[in-house]
Order: sequence, then C-alpha cells, then structure tokens
Amino acid sequence: IDAAHKAGVIHRDLKPSNIMLTKEGIPKVTDFGLAKHLEASSSQTQAGEILGTPHYMSPEQALGKSDQIGPSCDIYSLGVILYEMLTGVLPSKGESVLETLELVRTKDPDPLRKHVPSLPRDLETICLKCLQKKPRHRYATAGELADDLEAFLAGEPVSARAISASEKSLRWIQKNLVISGLVASIILLLPMLMFALGRAEKEAEENAELREQKAFILNTPMGLPPVPIPSNNPLTEAKVSLGHQLFFDTRLSAHDNISCASCHHPQKGWADGLARSEGSGGTKLRRNSPSIVNASYFRFLFWDGRAESMELQATQPITHPDEMGMPDLDAVAGKLNKIPEYRKQFEEVFQRPASGEDIGKALAAFERTLMSGHTVFDCADGGHCHHYSPAALRGKELFMNKAQCNKCHSGPLFTDDQFHNIGVGYHLDPQGNLTGPDDKGRFEFTNDEFDLGAFKTPSLRDVDRTAPYMHDGSQATLEEVVDFYDLGGIKNPNLDQRIRPLHLTPQEKEDLVTFLKEGLTSVDYPTVRRPQLP
Repeated sequence: IDAAHKAGVIHRDLKPSNIMLTKEGIPKVTDFGLAKHLEASSSQTQAGEILGTPHYMSPEQALGKSDQIGPSCDIYSLGVILYEMLTGVLPSKGESVLETLELVRTKDPDPLRKHVPSLPRDLETICLKCLQKKPRHRYATAGELADDLEAFLAGEPVSARAISASEKSLRWIQKNLVISGLVASIILLLPMLMFALGRAEKEAEENAELREQKAFILNTPMGLPPVPIPSNNPLTEAKVSLGHQLFFDTRLSAHDNISCASCHHPQKGWADGLARSEGSGGTKLRRNSPSIVNASYFRFLFWDGRAESMELQATQPITHPDEMGMPDLDAVAGKLNKIPEYRKQFEEVFQRPASGEDIGKALAAFERTLMSGHTVFDCADGGHCHHYSPAALRGKELFMNKAQCNKCHSGPLFTDDQFHNIGVGYHLDPQGNLTGPDDKGRFEFTNDEFDLGAFKTPSLRDVDRTAPYMHDGSQATLEEVVDFYDLGGIKNPNLDQRIRPLHLTPQEKEDLVTFLKEGLTSVDYPTVRRPQLP
C-alpha cells in the first residue's frame, strides 16, 4: 500500500478478500478496480453511491467527503483489517448498511483489549491510531504504520504513543534482569509495596465502616436491566438519604435560591416544564432540562454528553456560572461543613467532612434510585398483560417500521445513547440561506466536525411527562415533534442520514403519539417528597 501511495494511487476498497497469499505465504494486495489517482477528485459512481465496503470504509468515505479521500482512507481500512485479525470482530458492524455507515461515522471502536484482554497494549494502540476519526490523527503514511508494527515485533517502543521515562526504565529492567534485578527490587518494589499496603489498609478501614451501614435495596422495575452501581460508590440508606437532602437544598447555589430539584422537579417529570431553564442569577440557560429518571443507565449525560458518570453529572451544574453559580466545589463543601447536621452525616457516610467528590457521590446515589419502567409496552411485550388500545398498537407498529423511530430510540431505554444532528437549531433566512446551528452541541465537547449540531438521543420512557421537547425546548407537544420528523427535520450539511420525510397520514401521526403516551408511560413513576433539611 505504501508503494501504491508513493506512485500516486489509493486503493479505496481494502478488505480481507482483496488480500491474497502466495504459496509462500506472502500477502499481495489485489483488486484495484475502485482505485483512483491522487489527482482525481471523484469519489462516487455514476449512480452517486460512495465507493467502498461499509465495514472497512473510513469515516470520510462514509460521509462522501470527496475532498478528504486520500491515503489516510487506506490506512483506516488497514486498521479495520488489523482489528478484525486481532479480535475476530469488526469495529463497526450494524444490522444494516445504513447503520454500519452511521457507526463508522460516529462511534469510536471498542478497545481491542475489551475483546482480547491479553493483547499487548502497544499493538492495541497501533490499531486504534489507524482508526482515528480524523485523518490527521492517523499514521501519515502506510510506511509509518509498517515501521511501528516492525518495532512492536522487535520489542522496541512504537511511535503511536510517547514512552514515559518510567516505562523506558521498566523495559530496560525487563531486558536486563540479571544486572538490575536486585536494584529494581529495592528501588521499585519496596516503595510500591509500602504504598500498596498503606492504601489497602485505609480502604479496608473505610470498607469495614461502609459495611456497617445498611445497604439500600433497589427494586428494578419491569422492563429495565439491573442498575449499574460503581464499586467506589455503593448504595447505602444513609448515603441515599444525604443525597436526597442535597438534591432539594438551595444552599448548593450561589444565591441560595435554586436546587437540583428546581430544574428536575418530581412533579414535572423530573424536568422543569420550561423550554429553557433559569439559573441562580436569573440567567436564561441555553438548553432544556432533560429528565434524570433512569439516567444511571446512560453512558453519556447532558445533551452534549460531556459527563460520563452520574457523579460528574451531579456536580457540574453546581459550579456552572450560569446555573447554580458556585465558584468551585470546595466552596460548596465549606458551606455544608458549617451546618452541624450535614457535617455529621458526611462523617457518618464517608468518614470525613464534606468534600466536592463526596457531594457528587451522595447526589449520584440518590439519583440512581430514580427508575421508571412497568409500562404497557413492558407488560404486553413481556406477556404479562395486554392493554394496548387499537390506536396504540397501530402506533407501535409505525414506531418499529414506517416511522423508523427505533433506529435511534432503541433498547430498554428507547435510546441508542448516541448523538445525532436532526436539524434543530438551523434556520432559513428571508433570502433562503441556511443559518445555524444556534447551539453546536456535541461539537463543543469533541471539536469534531462530525458532531456539529448533534445532540444526545433522549429516552422516550415517560416522554409524555417531560414537555417541551428537543434540546432547546422548541417543540411544545409530542404532536409537534412527530410533525417535525415527518417533514424530515431541517436539512443541513450534517443532517443524520436516517432523517428523511416519513409521509405519515394524519391518522398515522395520531396513532404514533398514542403509542408514545399510552405505551411508554409508567404506572410506577418515581415520586418523592421534599425532605426536611438541616
């Protein structure tokens, strides 16, 4: 491939079936039928279909960006082949061609060691560098990739990542065990052992005290999987009670005037019923407050996915200048430690005064108890009951087929937990020119052009309780939402390829809304009272 690139030719369709072995076992690249010269600009057939094989295609090929089709596309394909050889699975494989292309465009591949834990880390790093979404982050040439693979086979450092001084020392020790064994044992092993023993003793003491606290028993509702609980934040009744109090306490804000419950109110679907929420200083925020029910199942939190744990999600609004406005978490902990009852509770739960980390853990513990399942969908599809009205049953059929809602609203939470551009925030000016997006969404966190205007797919469980809709609250009712999707969203350069006109009839729209309201509304919705605060 490096020789082809140096000759000005890119293959564009590298895959295992295009790599043949001679009788001597030497690999040869074949089938340059889709190759193009680097001076050529076309990346499409006469029918307008992007060239290549979806599973082995680079993101820029999947997007049809002809100006970016270059040698790096082949390097990506080589990475896919290497990934498949090492793990036995493809990094991007959907149930359909369209789903596969979407995964290639948007989803980072799982670490190889997730599939093969014994795989050397350097080999995993080499492969993942080939599979970077941005071409400039991949190997510059196929020759560089070959050099790194040769370096790995020779036991030398690879260029795919910098080798730290400590790792260089460790590798030297491994190659010179006779000379360095005694010195390494004294210098490295003894301090590490002492540190490990000290840490283990401390953790054992903390865990012993935690075991004395009564565990909080979660009863998972029908239709939901078990709630994932991190090992460093087990649920106890005392911790959940503390988080419950903190959730409703306005003293966590700069002006002592709003709490977490202000934007996530139990009587308003654990949202606030506003198109866009208001902060502690009266500032109108940019986005609609999503419900936090079942949030413990999500990999990404917030509309832009900037938090990947409940603990981070719980504390970020507290220190956001436009939201609760506290300067930092130390200031919050300082306020709480001045309240004797709070200080006492933190010391009982965490064996220390309040800290920013423990505030997040307590809030997250409470929020993990907010689960909602047991809907008509769960009952009827689980064989427990049959309560679909005829309209809701027709709506379910539309949801799964003609309307294609389940392409993104899938799984037990009715969300793929991914990010999509559906056109919300784009506008046409009086001259017909496209403007926007008003909010760049996921792009603000990743700085990846693929994410411009993309937002997280919300769960549809209890969606009837959480109006208005979309990240900006621009759709007041579910009927408006269905109309928006029926028109195919708002066309823009980054519009998700699955968003297209649906051509639903008025009756079909009505049936679809009926399914969303009747089929996905829980009969055991979580409701709690405001607790007595210290």
